[in-house]
Amino acid sequence: MSNVRTQRPFISMPRPGMTPAETKEFTSAFDAGLGALGAGHPEEGIPFLLKALALDSLRADAEFAMAQCLESGGDGDGARTAFARARDLDQLRFRASSDFNAAILAMRDNGRAAVVDMEALFAGASPDSIVGNELIFEHLHPTARGYFLMAKAYARAIGDLGLLASPESWRSRDTTGDDRLWAERPITRLDDMMAARKVEILTSGWPFREGVPTVPAVSPSDTLGQIVEQVTRSRWTWERAHEEALAYYTRRGDPVSEEEEYRTIVSQTPLDIRPRLSLAHFYLERGRLEEMRTELLATLDVEPTKLAFRALGDLALGRGNGVEAIAYYRNLLAFTQSADEQVENGYLLGLAFAQTGARDSARAQMERLLVLKPGYAPAAELLKRIGG
Repeated sequence: MSNVRTQRPFISMPRPGMTPAETKEFTSAFDAGLGALGAGHPEEGIPFLLKALALDSLRADAEFAMAQCLESGGDGDGARTAFARARDLDQLRFRASSDFNAAILAMRDNGRAAVVDMEALFAGASPDSIVGNELIFEHLHPTARGYFLMAKAYARAIGDLGLLASPESWRSRDTTGDDRLWAERPITRLDDMMAARKVEILTSGWPFREGVPTVPAVSPSDTLGQIVEQVTRSRWTWERAHEEALAYYTRRGDPVSEEEEYRTIVSQTPLDIRPRLSLAHFYLERGRLEEMRTELLATLDVEPTKLAFRALGDLALGRGNGVEAIAYYRNLLAFTQSADEQVENGYLLGLAFAQTGARDSARAQMERLLVLKPGYAPAAELLKRIGG
């Protein structure tokens, strides 16, 4: 897929064998058509452009002007055809032409190879079914919304082929609506800024403009803009840029943007539990305990840690769920612990036993602690409370 509505052809060449007289006549008709279009009278430009295209049917710029006139005049079907032909006639073959797309679609074999018709998909999500800047930045790089549509289409094709799971399983689990998926997309303002800056750099030179590529400098006071510059100049990684943005939002006291950065980093580094643990701590500081629990549980699927088991145990104990707390605290026994950790974690395990009414287990746990640390007041106090 590519932008056909707002990306005019890069290079237009006359058909071979044009005589000087034909060239002159073409130029006169073409200029008249452009003049009418520019003056806001597209319907008056159509006859001139038809004459120009009759003289030279290979001129991409004339076909593009015709498409603009047709669209301005309300002929969506005609404009759609003309825009596609203008792209196909472009002598700079950056955008896949209709015949190339048709060849790709012909590779579909009803089973072993799936082909997703992205051009049709993007057209269906575009005004008048003509792809423009709503989904494409410049000539062919999709916007975030464009990539969202691509991801959905690829996932659907994978499900239809029964890869990773059966088609029925895919369908039964595909229950989240597009609106929610889009609202929770792991993309922040920083990502949007990076994309915009890269496009600005890309389109500052050939074939979009002649001459040396130049872009405006970023103000030193624009913190996010300076972070973006470090990425576009290949000095920082994507991950470092988001960590710097996170620190910036923390300094500003902007918890909404902080959370967005945390969630974006987590989504892109699923095998690194550190960002998720930091996000869990972020939720803890704000009393969002259920969200904290969700993040801690997710880390256990990747790498069990003392920190996660202890925090989950504390959360369960605080909620009065002693049975769950016991399970988490017992998992701590598999880790190397300092003497102080053994005493503190052992005391919490005893509290959990007491909370469930397992007085004998709580009593035995406190007695063990007093052997490890004679005179440990919390253990002695608990023994006194439960009778021991």
